[in-house]
Amino acid sequence: MEIRRLSQEIEMLRNELNSMVKSDPVNLHSPQVQEISSKLDTLILQFMNLRRHETESTGSLKADAAGDGLHTVDDEGTVRGRARSNAISTAPRR
Repeated sequence: MEIRRLSQEIEMLRNELNSMVKSDPVNLHSPQVQEISSKLDTLILQFMNLRRHETESTGSLKADAAGDGLHTVDDEGTVRGRARSNAISTAPRR
């Protein structure tokens, strides 16, 4: 749940920052833009650390890594596809 909350906060701040920059592109170094940018950097770092911690604490394979139920992640963070019973074979025919 923490990851979902962080994702929502990141998206909200990103949208706010984009809106501020679009409304006044010359004012990129304003205190308000710098404050939001700094908060955004902090939230992104928290998100990345939380994801890394969750990945490390779930063992060698984490099911549903991509959210589609078809992938796993190994200890090195490599995403691998899993076989599906209704998948079309890509092997060459003889």
